This record gives sequence, C-alpha cells and structure tokens, in this order.
Amino acid sequence: MAFPLWVPFENEWWTFSILFLIIFTFIMLSNLILRMRLIHPDKIRRIIHLMVGMLTLITPMIFTNYKQPSLLAIIFIILNIIAFKTKQFKGIHSQDRITYGTIFFPFSFFLLVTAFWNYPELIIISLSILTFADPIAAQIGESSNSPSNYTIWYDKKSIQGTLAFFICTFVIIYSTSEILFNFSIIYGLLFAIFVSIGATISEITSCKGSDNFSIPIVSILFMICFFELIPPSSQNFLDIIFDKRIIIILIIIFVFTIS
Repeated sequence: MAFPLWVPFENEWWTFSILFLIIFTFIMLSNLILRMRLIHPDKIRRIIHLMVGMLTLITPMIFTNYKQPSLLAIIFIILNIIAFKTKQFKGIHSQDRITYGTIFFPFSFFLLVTAFWNYPELIIISLSILTFADPIAAQIGESSNSPSNYTIWYDKKSIQGTLAFFICTFVIIYSTSEILFNFSIIYGLLFAIFVSIGATISEITSCKGSDNFSIPIVSILFMICFFELIPPSSQNFLDIIFDKRIIIILIIIFVFTIS
C-alpha cells in the first residue's frame, strides 16, 4: 500500500494547523466538561486518549514526511509538561493517581514518526494498539465485579484487564495487517500472537502511565523483529513455529517476564 493515502492540502502546514487546532480543542473541551462535572474524570481522559490517538495514527496517511507530525509531538510534549507542572488541563490528567501518561503519549509518537517513518503500516498498527486496546482493557478491568488484581512492578493490574488487552491487541493487529499487508492466514495469526505478547508484557510492567510509551515502541520493535526473523514469504506452519530464532526470543520473553 502506497503512503500517504491522501494529502488534504498541497501545503502540508495547513494540515498540521488543522490537526493541532482539533487536538487543542479536544483538550479545552475536556477541561470544560470536567468543570461542569458532566462525565467522570477517568472517562473524560479515556475519551480524549481515544480521540487524540485516532488523529495521531492517521498521520502516516496524510503527511508525506515526518516533519509536521514530529513538530506536533514536540509542541504537545512541552504543553503537557507545563500543564502537569501548573496543574492545568485537568481533563486529560488522572484525578486519582499520579501519572505521566499525557507526557509519554506525545513522546512515544515523536519517536515513532522520527525513527520509523519508513514503516507507516507499523506506525498505524502500534498507535492503534495504544489508542484502542489500552483504554478498553482499563475499562473492562475497572468494571469487573470481582477483579483478580496483581502487581508486577508498580501499577496494580487485573487479570480481566490483561486478558482484555491481549485479546483486543490480537484483534487489532490481525485485522489491520489483513488490510495493510497481504499475509497468509497462518503468518498473520502468528504475527498477531507474537506482537500481542510483547505489547501485553509492556502494558503489565508499566509504571505511572509509562505504557503510553512502552506499548507502541515495544509493539513496533516486535513487528520489525518478526519480519526480520520470519519473512512474510514464509508459508510453512511448522517452519515458522519451530524456527529456533523464534523459540529463543520466546524463551527470552518468558525469562524477562519472570524476572
């Protein structure tokens, strides 16, 4: 698939300006809704996470290079740091715990578009995981009547939320890769499972919102790693499953998780 799919304006700074205004408007509206107490603060934060995430993941589709998206990320890194320090824009910050997720989000976006711009499909998939799987898993975990909680490092997680994250991530990866690539069914399934494992590990070992950084970065690295180890031309199921490099990586992942 050729990228970008559609360039709205010949001068891409117009696209940049519109995207910036839309995101900034969302943030201002979240603050207004919080003050009016129309929606629970956590729901406001997740809605903004979802809306901003969808806008960022389409950037490879509408920009010809990474300059505008990276500048957008830098601006919001600075704005979010100032807002966090001055306690402004409370609609995008957690009201129950200290988290730096709003700072990690644009920072991970900046790293994705600057370091991996030549992998537009993978940027879209990794940001889709962060945009959709993360808030869905959090909602399911919190809405469970009797959650089975655990803590691997710092943040408390639930088995229900973790399972929801893994399943949602798997569905996102498999469905989007079917659209963006022309994989065989077996290759697509193994690709989705492999990356979902890495993304889930990055989510359950997060601390104070660091999953907004680790999920997309670990996901895209796992995708590139899978492509390098097992080329898409591989068709034999047993050859893929029993490839010694995949087995070694899975052992490393297992040991890392236990550690």
